[in-house]
Amino acid sequence: PGDSSVRWISSRGRARRTADGKPERLTGFSLDVTERRSGEAALRASEARLDAGAELAGLGFYETDYEERTAYFDARLRDMLGVPADHPPDLRQVEFFLARVHPDDRPQLLEQREQLHDGRLERAAMEHRYLHPERGVRWMLHLARVAARDAAGRARKGYGVLRDITERREHEAALRVSLQEIERLKDRLQAESEYLKAEIGAGSLLGEITGQSAAIQRVLRQLEQVA
Repeated sequence: PGDSSVRWISSRGRARRTADGKPERLTGFSLDVTERRSGEAALRASEARLDAGAELAGLGFYETDYEERTAYFDARLRDMLGVPADHPPDLRQVEFFLARVHPDDRPQLLEQREQLHDGRLERAAMEHRYLHPERGVRWMLHLARVAARDAAGRARKGYGVLRDITERREHEAALRVSLQEIERLKDRLQAESEYLKAEIGAGSLLGEITGQSAAIQRVLRQLEQVA
């Protein structure tokens, strides 16, 4: 074009040949696909930014389609959950995940999942434990949302993200233990303070009593023991 800008052109053609196989005529067409290629480049850039943000945040992404019975788990999520590399990309991945949610947390997770499916919730958030096949008990932050519903209002498609928050939960547990220890030491110091005050008061009282007889000395020793 006149502005000397670079354009993307898609061309297709076919050669017509003579009886002896020699090219006789070439027919075809060319199409300016610059706009399409620009859109594809913008989409790739957007996907790269989203992927970089998810990686920085430590998020694993999944998408489910209950009509097609498919489930997409990205590489981070598969590693986070310990999904085998040869596991098929269908709803068995979801079953693999649900089977390894900690038994104490599974009822709450299943209840929120059912509320999402039947329309009582549009999005869910919870923290739960997960039994990783190799790494043991891990704490997960789990966010999920419905993407589309069928005519009956049941979830047809959904997506969500998980983040491993084990380190944060361990720090919180250690902090609670430290606070409990501080509270215990505080109570102990308070008790010792009250005891010392009582002992000082008893000593002052005994200092006001005078007498050298055996009876008086015996009473003073008993008062000291009681104090």
